[in-house]
Amino acid sequence: MLMPCSALLARTRSIFKPVHRAFRFHGIIPVLLLIIYTLRAGGQINAPLVQQIDALLQSPALKGGIQGCLVLSSDGGQPIYQHMDTLSLLPASNQKIFTSAAALTLLGADRRFITTLRTTGTIRNGTLIGNLILEGGGDPVLSLADITRFADDVKKLGIRRIHGRVIGVRSLQNDTPYPDGWSWDDLPYAYAAVPCGLNVEENRVIVQVRPGYRPGSRPKVKMNPEGGISIDNRAITAAPGKPNTLVIGRIWDGSSVSIRGSIATGMVDEQIAVSDPAQFAVRLLCIQLRKAGIYLKGGTTRQSDRIISREIARHESPTLSEIVRTMNKTSDNLIAEVLLMNLGALDGGKGTTKEGLKQITRWMSAQGIPTDFISLHDGSGLSRLDRATAWALAKTLILMRNNDDFVRSLPVAGVDGTLQKRMLGTAAAGNCKAKTGSMSGICSLSGYVTTADGQHLVFVMLMNNHSTPANKVREVQDKTVNTLAGWRQEAPSP
Repeated sequence: MLMPCSALLARTRSIFKPVHRAFRFHGIIPVLLLIIYTLRAGGQINAPLVQQIDALLQSPALKGGIQGCLVLSSDGGQPIYQHMDTLSLLPASNQKIFTSAAALTLLGADRRFITTLRTTGTIRNGTLIGNLILEGGGDPVLSLADITRFADDVKKLGIRRIHGRVIGVRSLQNDTPYPDGWSWDDLPYAYAAVPCGLNVEENRVIVQVRPGYRPGSRPKVKMNPEGGISIDNRAITAAPGKPNTLVIGRIWDGSSVSIRGSIATGMVDEQIAVSDPAQFAVRLLCIQLRKAGIYLKGGTTRQSDRIISREIARHESPTLSEIVRTMNKTSDNLIAEVLLMNLGALDGGKGTTKEGLKQITRWMSAQGIPTDFISLHDGSGLSRLDRATAWALAKTLILMRNNDDFVRSLPVAGVDGTLQKRMLGTAAAGNCKAKTGSMSGICSLSGYVTTADGQHLVFVMLMNNHSTPANKVREVQDKTVNTLAGWRQEAPSP
C-alpha cells in the first residue's frame, strides 16, 4: 500500500475536475496517465514515510483507540500523511491552540490586563470613609505579591483606617461557575479552577500536611497563601510504620479545604481550587492591609458589576505574549479560560465563556479554518464535550506558523515545558515545537517539526479512547515525530 485510504481519497478528490475535463476532450488514455502520474508523484515519493507512520499506528499501545493524524507541508499545506483527519475527536489541551491563536490575533500580543484599586469615599485624618474596591480586569496571573503592593499603596496614601467595606469586582463572570462538560471529580483541584475577571494566585491554594506531635493527634497543616480559605482538618497522625491514607480535597459547598484519613511519615501536598475567586482575592487583600497596620471596620463582599469610583492604584499584567507563553509551555487551564472570557468582552460582549467561543468560531471561519465537526465548550480543553478535527488544528498551525509570539509559546522537545523530558537525544529534540494534551484516555500532540532535508512540516495527532497507560501512547507520538524529523524526501524518478 503506497498511501492510506484517506489520503488516496483526498488526492482523488483533488484531481477529479482535471480528470473530467481530460475525459471529455482527450479520451481515456490521458486520463489514465494523469491518474498514474498523480499517484506516483504524491504516493511513491512519500511511500516509505507513509509506511513507517502506518506501522507506528498499529502499535499495541493504540489498540482499541481512535487516531486522527495529519501531516502537512507548512509552506503549501500539501498533505503528506492523512489518517482519519476529519474525524471529530477530543483534543484535550490541544484546544489551547485555538484559544491562543485567536487571543494573539484578536486581543493583540502587546495587550496588558489592568487591575485597579478604587474607592467611593474620601480620606480624612488617615481614615478612608467609604468602600475600598479591588476591580479585576481579566488578568489571569495576578499574584499575592501584587496584592501586597496594593496594600502598600493604600498605606502610602496615609490611610490607617478604612470605615467601609472591601469589595471585589469580578468584571468578567459566567452565569455558572464552570464551562459545560467539566467533570465533577475534577472541580476541587487547581487544574479546574473557576475563571473570572478577578483572579489571584490562579485561584488555588497549596496545602501541605505533615504528621502531628504524636499518634492520634491532628496533623500539621500549612497553606499557601494563608487565610484565603478555611481548613476542615479531621485527619489523624498514625503510628510509625502505618501507611498514609491522607486525602486532601474541598468541601462541596466550596467553603473549606477538607483533610481526611491518616498520615504517619513524610509530607502530603495538593493544589486545591477555591470556589469563589473574587471573595478569595478580597480576603487576601484584607490580610495584607492588616499586615500593613491598617484597621478595617466593615465587612467584605464581591459582585460582577463595576462601581462608580475613583482609581487610587493600578497593576498592569505582563503582555499577552508572555501570558500565552506561560499558558502553552505549562498547559495552564485557568489562563486559557480567562483569556477566553476576555475574548468574550470584545465588541461590547458580556465577557463570558460562551461569548468568547463565539469570537473564536467567527475568527476561525473568517480565516478559512474548517469548523465542520467541531464543538467548542471551553478554552482549555478540559471539557469532555470538546471536539476538534486534525484538519482544523493543522490549518490553525499553518495560519500561525509565522507568528513568533505563537510559535515561541509552544513547548520545545527535550528543552522546556511539557515536552522537556520527551524525545531526548533524537532528531526531534530542540527541533519539534508542539502543544501537548492529556486526559484520561486522551493523548494529543500537534505542532511543527523540520525534516532532515529542511522541509517545514505541520503535524497533528489526536489519539482517543486508549486503555493503555498514557506514557505508552506518548511513546508512539514521539517515535512518529522523530520519524518526521529524520525524513528525507526522495526525488520522483523520471
